[in-house]
Amino acid sequence: EERIPTAATLRFAGLTMERLQAIAGIASQIDRTPSVPDMLELLKESLGVVFDRSKIAIGLCEGRECRVSGLAGLPVTLQTLPEGGLGLLFPPDRIASVRLTAKMLGHCFPGIGAGHGVCVPLASGEELAGFLAFFDADINPRECLLVSMLAERIAARIVQFRRDEARRRESSLASRFMAVLSAISAAESRREVYQSILETAADLIRASSGSLMLVDESGRNLRIESVKGMNLQLARSMSARVGRGIAGKVAETGEPLLVTDIEQDSRVRIANRTRFRTKSFLSIPLRVKGSVVGVLNLSDKGDGAVFTAEDLELLTEVARYACVVLERTEFSEKAARLEDMTVTDPLTGLYNRR
Repeated sequence: EERIPTAATLRFAGLTMERLQAIAGIASQIDRTPSVPDMLELLKESLGVVFDRSKIAIGLCEGRECRVSGLAGLPVTLQTLPEGGLGLLFPPDRIASVRLTAKMLGHCFPGIGAGHGVCVPLASGEELAGFLAFFDADINPRECLLVSMLAERIAARIVQFRRDEARRRESSLASRFMAVLSAISAAESRREVYQSILETAADLIRASSGSLMLVDESGRNLRIESVKGMNLQLARSMSARVGRGIAGKVAETGEPLLVTDIEQDSRVRIANRTRFRTKSFLSIPLRVKGSVVGVLNLSDKGDGAVFTAEDLELLTEVARYACVVLERTEFSEKAARLEDMTVTDPLTGLYNRR
């Protein structure tokens, strides 16, 4: 016997088709949004209407954090997902839509005060970009399928935004790095080279204080040749020995030192001096022909931020090139002195007869 669709079934099918068309339209607009904020504004305008739910939020992963924002019926700025929250919602072996239990709600969304809900992952391939969350609402299988279709498009667009931003940063960083190398190469005397190395390295990683120290001829002491953010004469009055203090240990071991908190890092753990605004610093050895000839120290990163492993990598590359320039400059000065000795009398300073 042929089953005749009821009026309710037809209405439900019609609503599903309307939503499918709406999702297709939203997805097309998502592909044209120029930024993440523009995309969120689009979702805020459309999701509540299409799915007729009063509490909708979106979580976006930013590094190790996942920031949650309201899209419908909730404040725009909500919270940051607690540590381990994303793993509780979506275990690594099962990135799929999940019904929110009381435990999940209590741990991940304590400020929302919802009784139940559904979370749909924003996943593109194996990359989890965040989630869509519907609170105090039940999502039937057909609706969940439609949301998942939209979530895939959102995730793909977010991943594209991040890749474009990464390319822009790499391009900008490459330009800045080349400018640094050019500036160091343009220096003529050793004094200019020292100051150029310090200034350009500081600009590259946004450090406002620093110093360049060289090992003296005895190999036991460090002398300050250039400074940034402090008085040079005052800095030179401070003695430093190879093997003692932070710069001295870097000179002795030849190993760079990245510290995020000078008072907590077990390798140093000393009180931060009042002349430094932050507790994070970098010390990089300078090598010529395999031997440590000096130490580059940088501190007080802009905005009070801490130095990162990326900063360390950049500074190491700068130091490697800077040492080549140092070696070249020293060779040129020695050659000039040798030439002067061959054409002048060492006693009178007058030109030789020939």
